[in-house]
Amino acid sequence: MKPREENQTTEHDATEAKPGTSADQNEGEGSRSADRHYREGVEKTVKSGRVEELGEEAKQALESEEGDELREAEQEAKERGEEAGKHSDGQPMARRRPNQPA
Repeated sequence: MKPREENQTTEHDATEAKPGTSADQNEGEGSRSADRHYREGVEKTVKSGRVEELGEEAKQALESEEGDELREAEQEAKERGEEAGKHSDGQPMARRRPNQPA
């Protein structure tokens, strides 16, 4: 068995990566650390008991003077996400269904 090079990671390493380490730099599509961070953030927000309050703040922001700017930023993010899901020839990438093996 060939020893691992210093900057080479395994799938297990990527799931245990700490932010800013070489193992965390590029996990590719389906980033496990990004998923974990997202889920932890959602859990923390729900446990805070401030979901209704934060929702009301978001609603007020959308109805304020900055609402147009927020909607524009949302549309730009959606377009970037759509482009990220395409091959260089513009064709959509195949998507796996949840719990479908890679």
